[in-house]
Amino acid sequence: MIRPAKALAPLLAACALSACAAPATWQVVGIATEPGLPTSVAGTSNFQLRGDRLQGATPCAEVEGTASLVDATFELHSLTIGAVADEAACTGAARHTHEQLVSLLQPGAAFDVRETGPTERLLILRTDALDRPSVRVMTLEAP
Repeated sequence: MIRPAKALAPLLAACALSACAAPATWQVVGIATEPGLPTSVAGTSNFQLRGDRLQGATPCAEVEGTASLVDATFELHSLTIGAVADEAACTGAARHTHEQLVSLLQPGAAFDVRETGPTERLLILRTDALDRPSVRVMTLEAP
């Protein structure tokens, strides 16, 4: 389940999420912020993790920072989210997805990384909440 929490960006990296040699681009395909209400956001956001450097974009802004993946835990260390480039284009579903990701992308946020398939990962925010927010990511590249 994906919820506006604090640390989504670090979740999207080929080497970090799958221990591969070359980074892949991971697309956010779902965000669950409320119990029973998963949101499909396929193709609107993507991220790469190269070493400890995270780069990517929400539907409305560029994102960069540092993160790590250790023992199936993805942690965001620092993050800069750029200004919304085009307010007129960042409306409706794009704005909603952007706001959800911004709420998850916070320094110090940690996620449990669950491999759900060879090209799919589920990042589950570490929190005391009963229904923890989650982000589902996929890649077309073989990790």
